[in-house]
Amino acid sequence: MAQSNLFPDIVASAALNHYFEILPKKGKPTPGKEWSVYAAIIATRSSTSSPKHQSTSSAAVLGNDAWVVSCATGSKCTSIPASFKSTLSNIEVPQCMNDAASRCTRCCQEQIKGFVLHDSHAEILARRGLIRTLWKEIHDDLDGEEGEPRNGQIRSNCLLQRITKTSGGKSTDLCYELKTNIQLHLYISDSPCGDATIYDILSDYGKYLSEGGNVNFTGAKIIVPSECSKKRKAFESSNLTFCGNVKSSKEVDKREMSFIARERLQITSALRLKSGRSNLPAHMRCSSMSCSDKLCKWSILGLQGSGFLSCLLKNPIRLTSIVVSKDPRTDATMIGKQARSSSQLGALERALVERANKAMKILPNNLKSSLSFCMPKVYLTDIMFPQGKAASESDRRNRTAESLRKKQKSSDEIVTTQERKNKQHIPPIGISINW
Repeated sequence: MAQSNLFPDIVASAALNHYFEILPKKGKPTPGKEWSVYAAIIATRSSTSSPKHQSTSSAAVLGNDAWVVSCATGSKCTSIPASFKSTLSNIEVPQCMNDAASRCTRCCQEQIKGFVLHDSHAEILARRGLIRTLWKEIHDDLDGEEGEPRNGQIRSNCLLQRITKTSGGKSTDLCYELKTNIQLHLYISDSPCGDATIYDILSDYGKYLSEGGNVNFTGAKIIVPSECSKKRKAFESSNLTFCGNVKSSKEVDKREMSFIARERLQITSALRLKSGRSNLPAHMRCSSMSCSDKLCKWSILGLQGSGFLSCLLKNPIRLTSIVVSKDPRTDATMIGKQARSSSQLGALERALVERANKAMKILPNNLKSSLSFCMPKVYLTDIMFPQGKAASESDRRNRTAESLRKKQKSSDEIVTTQERKNKQHIPPIGISINW
């Protein structure tokens, strides 16, 4: 792919070059027939080092290394009963799993013995790959001698460096931190599901629009707090159609349970679950939060999670920037402050940065001081992933329009096989790639 001097394009080029040149063909969507979301975590190295977030200007990154740490294409999220019927039918499971109506709390808490990966969207899988990379670096560092190459890996491309905490002049705990000249960036081929996907698109894409305007419809179901769900009839008559209660691994009074709902007019800045059919019963619905909500959380708490890895890190591992390919279905002629707020970039900033800043403001002062950092910057890039959802739908529409133009010129009223194919819905691929 062509190189660019713009920083977002450098990140996108590194991600897409890896996809097309390094990843095998097996598991990739068929162009024009399938689509997928592609996400990659990119590491960049700058010539200057600073404990704070460094500049993300092209001058700071251009000419320096940029490489893919982990990447993935996404697939649909898993419902527990369906996964057992399809792939785990030969594994002995608790009796209560055979009857969805009598599922117990213990099974939910144990995540079905760890057999099921609930969230398999691309951004989440890329983050899991990063965590595995960090664990591998720590393992190799403890297993090998300091300064020696490990398993043929170029040491300069390692993300972590070992530091030793000292107390009273004596070494105490062993821990690691991200190298001061290393930055991590996330590239996503389409806007992350949830709040970040609510923005204006062209009216030509009618099936993707919500009621009340040219707003892209997100399938992610909104979470209605318990205090609002008590007024269920009032909400249903206004804007929301309730789809069921939110699954919980704890014994909760039904009067205090949150509900999920489908909106007629979409509400922005709200928490949402992953998308799914509105008529699914609660026990079959994915309970994972949307990618927009998870990215917002990681902006504050870091990518490392709350497990043992966090105990070995001096500071949380955070993203410096998030780069998303432009949606070709948007109206490029929109201008002005109001147009920006309803644009794709405005939706990304609202969902990933503004919500995190609002959450920071209500935290106690002692927590604010311990979480002193810069929010990731959000960018759009003109470099597109041709097999992404928005790009595939735009390509299908263009092919349909071209077919209709040819038909009008020839005055042929017979609908050809190619026309029917162009009008068909392009489905997501059913498998994912993890690297």
